[in-house]
Amino acid sequence: MLGADGAACDIRDYTYQPPPPPLCAQHISWGSRFVLEPGAAGKIVCHGDTLRLEGEPTLGYGQTASAGTLTCSSEAAGVRCTDSSTGHYFQVSRDSYGLG
Repeated sequence: MLGADGAACDIRDYTYQPPPPPLCAQHISWGSRFVLEPGAAGKIVCHGDTLRLEGEPTLGYGQTASAGTLTCSSEAAGVRCTDSSTGHYFQVSRDSYGLG
Protein backbone atom coordinates (compact mmCIF):
# COMPACT_ATOMS: atom_id res chain seq x y z
CA MET A 1 0.00 0.00 0.00
CA LEU A 2 1.47 3.36 -1.02
CA GLY A 3 0.00 6.85 -0.74
CA ALA A 4 1.15 10.39 0.02
CA ASP A 5 0.55 9.76 3.73
CA GLY A 6 2.64 6.59 3.91
CA ALA A 7 3.76 3.22 2.63
CA ALA A 8 3.07 -0.16 4.21
CA CYS A 9 4.15 -3.68 3.35
CA ASP A 10 3.07 -7.01 4.85
CA ILE A 11 5.34 -10.03 4.53
CA ARG A 12 3.65 -13.40 4.79
CA ASP A 13 6.60 -15.79 5.11
CA TYR A 14 9.82 -14.81 6.84
CA THR A 15 12.75 -16.35 8.69
CA TYR A 16 14.21 -13.17 10.28
CA GLN A 17 13.85 -12.59 14.01
CA PRO A 18 11.68 -9.51 14.67
CA PRO A 19 12.56 -7.27 17.61
CA PRO A 20 10.92 -7.96 20.98
CA PRO A 21 7.18 -7.34 20.71
CA PRO A 22 5.45 -4.34 22.26
CA LEU A 23 2.32 -4.72 24.41
CA CYS A 24 0.01 -4.56 21.38
CA ALA A 25 1.39 -7.92 20.21
CA GLN A 26 -0.41 -9.67 23.06
CA HIS A 27 -3.62 -9.37 21.04
CA ILE A 28 -2.69 -8.82 17.41
CA SER A 29 0.06 -9.65 14.87
CA TRP A 30 3.63 -8.39 15.25
CA GLY A 31 6.75 -8.53 13.11
CA SER A 32 5.26 -8.75 9.62
CA ARG A 33 4.08 -5.18 8.78
CA PHE A 34 6.54 -2.45 7.85
CA VAL A 35 5.48 1.21 7.64
CA LEU A 36 7.11 4.39 6.36
CA GLU A 37 5.44 7.75 6.94
CA PRO A 38 6.78 10.98 5.41
CA GLY A 39 9.45 12.52 7.66
CA ALA A 40 9.65 9.53 10.03
CA ALA A 41 11.92 6.50 10.27
CA GLY A 42 10.64 3.17 8.99
CA LYS A 43 9.10 0.95 11.65
CA ILE A 44 7.44 -2.37 12.37
CA VAL A 45 3.87 -2.05 13.67
CA CYS A 46 1.23 -4.30 15.21
CA HIS A 47 -1.77 -5.04 13.02
CA GLY A 48 -5.00 -6.95 13.18
CA ASP A 49 -5.73 -7.01 9.45
CA THR A 50 -3.96 -7.73 6.18
CA LEU A 51 -2.95 -5.50 3.29
CA ARG A 52 -3.42 -8.42 0.88
CA LEU A 53 -6.99 -7.64 -0.09
CA GLU A 54 -8.51 -8.84 -3.32
CA GLY A 55 -8.17 -6.16 -5.97
CA GLU A 56 -5.57 -4.20 -3.96
CA PRO A 57 -2.56 -3.34 -6.15
CA THR A 58 0.61 -5.34 -5.51
CA LEU A 59 4.09 -4.18 -6.44
CA GLY A 60 5.56 -6.98 -8.57
CA TYR A 61 9.24 -7.84 -8.93
CA GLY A 62 11.09 -5.18 -10.91
CA GLN A 63 8.41 -2.54 -10.30
CA THR A 64 8.71 0.84 -8.61
CA ALA A 65 5.91 3.10 -7.36
CA SER A 66 6.02 6.62 -5.94
CA ALA A 67 3.68 8.92 -4.04
CA GLY A 68 4.90 12.31 -2.85
CA THR A 69 8.42 11.86 -1.47
CA LEU A 70 8.00 8.09 -0.95
CA THR A 71 9.24 5.49 -3.41
CA CYS A 72 8.96 1.72 -3.09
CA SER A 73 10.81 -0.81 -5.25
CA SER A 74 10.27 -4.55 -5.38
CA GLU A 75 12.94 -7.02 -6.47
CA ALA A 76 13.31 -10.77 -5.97
CA ALA A 77 15.73 -9.87 -3.15
CA GLY A 78 13.07 -7.86 -1.26
CA VAL A 79 11.15 -4.60 -1.00
CA ARG A 80 12.59 -1.20 -0.11
CA CYS A 81 10.63 1.99 0.55
CA THR A 82 12.48 5.30 0.94
CA ASP A 83 11.53 8.90 1.76
CA SER A 84 13.65 11.03 -0.60
CA SER A 85 13.24 14.12 1.61
CA THR A 86 14.83 12.50 4.69
CA GLY A 87 16.52 9.27 3.59
CA HIS A 88 14.36 7.28 6.04
CA TYR A 89 13.47 3.80 4.83
CA PHE A 90 12.46 0.24 5.47
CA GLN A 91 13.67 -2.80 3.58
CA VAL A 92 12.38 -6.30 4.04
CA SER A 93 13.02 -9.73 2.55
CA ARG A 94 12.26 -13.25 3.68
CA ASP A 95 15.47 -13.47 5.72
CA SER A 96 16.23 -9.88 6.84
CA TYR A 97 14.91 -6.39 7.40
CA GLY A 98 16.32 -2.92 7.96
CA LEU A 99 14.85 0.27 9.37
CA GLY A 100 16.21 3.77 9.25
